[in-house]
Amino acid sequence: VGGEMGSYTDDFTFTLTLKKAGSSYTTPLAIEESTTAKDANGNQYTGTLTATDGTYTFVLSNDEQMVLSVPYGYDVTVTEQQENNGYTVSSQSYETGTTGEGLQPNKAEQTVQEISKDYTVEFANNRNPVAPTGLESNHTAPYTILVTVAGIAGLALIGGIVARRRRRRME
Repeated sequence: VGGEMGSYTDDFTFTLTLKKAGSSYTTPLAIEESTTAKDANGNQYTGTLTATDGTYTFVLSNDEQMVLSVPYGYDVTVTEQQENNGYTVSSQSYETGTTGEGLQPNKAEQTVQEISKDYTVEFANNRNPVAPTGLESNHTAPYTILVTVAGIAGLALIGGIVARRRRRRME
């Protein structure tokens, strides 16, 4: 968790799916290590993580991690759910023991194809303050055009007034 408005007590929900040749793996996964991670009901994980409808769901907070034993040969997809109160999600996946290439911004899903080694999947949630302009960052084009047209119209008006005053002085 980061950013000026990030809360270290917020919970973040993740899903994990395992697929091989289009078939889902639903056998309980052994939890090798967990740092106070909990399920969607707020209960601490112990021993295994169980799938519901082919998806394993778990909740983590700031600096928490979970190490799972997953079968080799499966495609592993970890997704952070997007109901996270204005956080920007970045993520990366890399072979454990290496440093990775860095967090990919605005990416809430990581997939490792045909897993054959130990991998780390990392997520970061960042929330910064937003200026109360009433504008959403993904819908600013119409407002930008409106402000530009208003600016040009204002300059034309000022130019007209200046031209009129010059004409009157010359007469």
